[in-house]
Amino acid sequence: MSLLDEIRNATTKATVPPRANPLDPAIVVAPGQSTSPEPETPHGHAPAALGTAVPTGIAGGSELQQLQDELDSYPRVSDKKVTLRLEEEVLESLDETCREHGITIETYLEALHTVIATQLSHEQVISDAKQRVDRRRRIGTIRSTLTKLKNLQSGFRR
Repeated sequence: MSLLDEIRNATTKATVPPRANPLDPAIVVAPGQSTSPEPETPHGHAPAALGTAVPTGIAGGSELQQLQDELDSYPRVSDKKVTLRLEEEVLESLDETCREHGITIETYLEALHTVIATQLSHEQVISDAKQRVDRRRRIGTIRSTLTKLKNLQSGFRR
């Protein structure tokens, strides 16, 4: 046996336990095996987790209907994607906050808007946002002007 074979045999590889596929009726998952926290529905109760059921075959019509009803009870998420360009310091702060709490920037902004929209400070937020828009427009105008002036200067040097 070569040294390489001895090293291969001596090292143990880490193994990951197989994941249960909740859609595979052949796999039986014992109740309470889920390790992720259960989110709450808009109605205040934890939804039925697919991974905690014991499938005995293809899901029955009533189970499918329950899942569809639960899905329909949630707010619809738009298919439109929005690209955000944020000030670097704001983005770093948002990233840090969201990482700390295990949420996405998208869901944070949705929640923030919902909370602020119901508060008296909503007008303050709108006012600040308008100032930021004006500032960004001014920055865009300055950048555009600088580019045009640089192009003009390089044209005169030829």
